[in-house]
Amino acid sequence: MTGIRWNTVSDMAENKSKAWSPENLNKIMVALELTDITQLIEYKKEQQE
Repeated sequence: MTGIRWNTVSDMAENKSKAWSPENLNKIMVALELTDITQLIEYKKEQQE
């Protein structure tokens, strides 16, 4: 549906991806009919030790 390689999508889903391109995020949002990026990703600030 997106034209994105399956391995890339899998890495993104498992949070193994080092870079999340805006183009790929947009393709996924369109495919899933999402209207807001927060429906796709959540930002969590890393805790400092």
